[in-house]
Amino acid sequence: MLDIVPFGGVAEKGDFIEWPPDRSFKMSVVGFRECYQHVVQVKISDKPKVAINAVSLAGLTILKLISWDENSDRRQKDASDLFFIIQNYLDAGNLERLFEEAPDIVNSGDYNYEAGSARLLGRDISRIAFTTTMAKLIEILKRESQRKQGHRISMDVLQGKKFVEKSYEEITALFDALLKGLTDDKSRY
Repeated sequence: MLDIVPFGGVAEKGDFIEWPPDRSFKMSVVGFRECYQHVVQVKISDKPKVAINAVSLAGLTILKLISWDENSDRRQKDASDLFFIIQNYLDAGNLERLFEEAPDIVNSGDYNYEAGSARLLGRDISRIAFTTTMAKLIEILKRESQRKQGHRISMDVLQGKKFVEKSYEEITALFDALLKGLTDDKSRY
């Protein structure tokens, strides 16, 4: 299944679009521009040679986190997708980069593989996200980490039942590592 969503010149103030004709459905397009600017080419055929532009994992994480925050109907799916990307980011061709570009993550006293994956992903997101998008992502993750009733993204991951071997604390720690990666570059804030 393929979603085609217009943005750019059709987005309203506040980075949203409304679907005609009655404009009753409103959707955020926060993060779409930076995702479009940082696509990755995916080869889908050798003969004939065909490659398509696809959203990067860092871009998809932006879109999923915004969607999780703004669309309650998709929360469990978006949370599970987010957690899957966070857990597997190093395995998606980023392990060498971790050692080459971010040895401080590996050499930190609290390093573990999945937390390193989350933190590198956060740093990659911070390289492509616009300042307003970064502020929104940080606000979402900080708000969730400080909730007295519990981290809702982590609870949504657990309710999705795809990651039953993980505890609430382990899941929350990975979202906290993602936040840490987003905020590692203090020069942006």
